[in-house]
Amino acid sequence: MQRLEAIRNKIYNILHSEEFKEKYRMQEKDFTRKRKLGLAEVSTMILKGMKRGLHAGITEFLEETNTEIEEYSKAAFCKARQRIKPSAFEELFRTTAQDFYKTPDYKTIKGYRVCAIDGSDINLPNTKELLDIYGSETYGKGSQQVQSLVSCLYDVLNHIVIDATMNPYNSNERKLALEHLEKLVEIKTQKELLIMDRGYPSAELIEAIEEKGFKYLMRVNKDNFFREIRQAKEDCSLCRSTENSKIYYRLVLITLKNGKKEALITNLEEDFTKEELAKLYNLRWGIETKYDDLKNKLQIENFSGIDKVCILQDFYSTMFLSNILAYIEADCAEEIEKINSSERNKYEYRINTNHAIFVLKRSVVEMLISDSPRKQRKIFAKIEHELLQCLSPVRKDRSFTRTQKHSTLKFPFNIKRH
Repeated sequence: MQRLEAIRNKIYNILHSEEFKEKYRMQEKDFTRKRKLGLAEVSTMILKGMKRGLHAGITEFLEETNTEIEEYSKAAFCKARQRIKPSAFEELFRTTAQDFYKTPDYKTIKGYRVCAIDGSDINLPNTKELLDIYGSETYGKGSQQVQSLVSCLYDVLNHIVIDATMNPYNSNERKLALEHLEKLVEIKTQKELLIMDRGYPSAELIEAIEEKGFKYLMRVNKDNFFREIRQAKEDCSLCRSTENSKIYYRLVLITLKNGKKEALITNLEEDFTKEELAKLYNLRWGIETKYDDLKNKLQIENFSGIDKVCILQDFYSTMFLSNILAYIEADCAEEIEKINSSERNKYEYRINTNHAIFVLKRSVVEMLISDSPRKQRKIFAKIEHELLQCLSPVRKDRSFTRTQKHSTLKFPFNIKRH
């Protein structure tokens, strides 16, 4: 588990440093007294997540760390977390994204790191503070639900969330995509390929992508986009004049399995065939799967507090855990490949995401609190062993009808508050 060990050591050193404490405590007087539960310990509790409730989460933490405190109440925890800036958890999340690419063995296609950009709505607690910040969606009979538009830049091959932001519900997704481009520059590899759905293409966005030297592959609405695309009857190379420059691109018309025809535009060269471009675009579905994992498995909407500070702390903690899962998956990849190479297996196998989340949450406190190298090696070995014993079969070419439905308010904080 070399990747996991390296990022664990990096995060541990950051969490327990004086620089981190001084930078991210709300006030200079916060966390100055010597306590058993200082900034590092409270931050670790938040990183693990309090999905089962504050009391249960605090009790578990004290038991896992063998911390001898007669009483540590929910009120004490809530007061302590208000002393930590949400940007602390954003830094930890961004560290996991940046460090993943420091070793050259990450997955690419023809040398390209393949990233998707997309947004998704999440439900927030119905409070006036959050309503004023994020806005709301109105459902039948005039009922309102506070929501945020989450936007992610996601590596679909390595399952790393490179950038993630919480934004007002009515934010412009194209503008958010432009912001993601700036973050991608900070973690740039040699070759970048961006995949986006038909809600994103615009001359401004395409110019910004090309200006940074990136490649793109986008689905467009053939009947409602550039004039030259509407007039095209077959695959071709096209040019679009803008105020600042000329955009040269390929138009590729593909047919989906259901018989529906779609139009893709790209600035990739001819070394990618039409069939390869169709397969590349299908990789965009990975970001849809990631949102499903974030909502239903990591329970990103299950917040442990109802104010802005708590919401942002929980949001970036969930993204942190999501990326740590990608590290674990990358470390197990070689062993899984050996298993899949066996001719006796009917299916290929992969990490069971639900079980991996369970194992990670059970281990993360000890990983980030204990400074014993021997204990850490035992934790890493146990994680790998447990995950390899509980793999899931990959059943290829299965498809399901996608249904649009309003998300249910399944978490207690996301109810209407009077």
